[in-house]
Amino acid sequence: DGDNETDGDNETDGDNETDGDNETDGDEEPAFCESDSCVRYPEDCSSSCSFLLKWSASNSSVSIQLMGRPSEYSLSGDDFWIGFGFSQYGTMANSEIYLCTKLDSVYSTVKVEGYSHGIRTSNSVELHQNGTLSTSYTDGAVSCNFTMSNTLLSSSPLKMFYGIGRYSENYGIQKHSVTPRTTTESFTLLSDDVGSSAVTSLQLQELFSLIALLCLTVL
Repeated sequence: DGDNETDGDNETDGDNETDGDNETDGDEEPAFCESDSCVRYPEDCSSSCSFLLKWSASNSSVSIQLMGRPSEYSLSGDDFWIGFGFSQYGTMANSEIYLCTKLDSVYSTVKVEGYSHGIRTSNSVELHQNGTLSTSYTDGAVSCNFTMSNTLLSSSPLKMFYGIGRYSENYGIQKHSVTPRTTTESFTLLSDDVGSSAVTSLQLQELFSLIALLCLTVL
């Protein structure tokens, strides 16, 4: 109905907010994998993850393996998007978002920049390099693998969030089906040194406190 119409930028407006039934439950956030450069949810999942992002960075490009389960959000067999984004606080405001879309059995990738309060403020650009996109859809899970230029990524560590939603020819990219989950740590895909080997702000704070204590002891 009229409340689901999107604005001129193909983004959904405030009337299409999700209700309480679609909100995430619990406080669990996406977790870094113990060995590979990847983020997954739930934390202890293997082949049955609701979301999985793996990456490998080189001097000029980043290889992406993206997996999600649209079937968990009543999107099985429909046209949809899955993706992840980066911003300072892990919200859509001033974020950069990377999507894999499916429309009429045709897959593509896109980078969307300049979100502000859920409204896209700049144009989107094609994400994957020619000939690098491979996809599959099996047992309710979609896999989207591609390579993109590292110039499309920020070199600054940022918080990551992920989401899944509906995609249509008339309305384009529609609002995520559930509230996106966000990592507690900041990182960049231009580095493989994250997760268990990453130093968090809390660890740095504890290190500085220890150094200060040692200095006081010596004095």
